[in-house]
Amino acid sequence: MVDAKDGRVSVRVCKEIEMKAINLRTEYLINPIGIDIQNPRLFWNCEGGKKQTAYRIAAQTEGKTVWDSGKVNSSSMRAEYPAA
Repeated sequence: MVDAKDGRVSVRVCKEIEMKAINLRTEYLINPIGIDIQNPRLFWNCEGGKKQTAYRIAAQTEGKTVWDSGKVNSSSMRAEYPAA
């Protein structure tokens, strides 16, 4: 990002750190089929034991996004899928 004020230019660099979520689970199950729970809980871990400060979850069906949590500032590695 570049800001120009009073003829001076300052540069700020924002770096995104790539993290990989592993051990993905829904209601403590790996790849469940046909969960009969209105608000299933989602759990994960970060690869390499890294710490997270935020997450974003996007659920898709047939390539179409049906839910997007948006950025959530949290170190928690769990979320609840909202009711339809």
